[in-house]
Amino acid sequence: MNIWENTVLTDKGKALQAKLLSGQTLKIKRVTTGAKKVPVVDLRQQLDVTEGGYDITLQPTRTDGEKMIIPVLLENKG
Repeated sequence: MNIWENTVLTDKGKALQAKLLSGQTLKIKRVTTGAKKVPVVDLRQQLDVTEGGYDITLQPTRTDGEKMIIPVLLENKG
């Protein structure tokens, strides 16, 4: 399992989080990863993934108390 370093909540993520906390519903359509490392100072303002944009497979969700867990499958083929 990988350890994700230098993760941040983006400005857009904070706005989305505020909507969710006010009771709005979140519908996740896809999960994507970029192909390059982004400097930590630039992460907060990032609006899209870096070049590549590889889709990650969403797995069935489950709940744990008040948490919704959304597993994803990232394959490293080729």
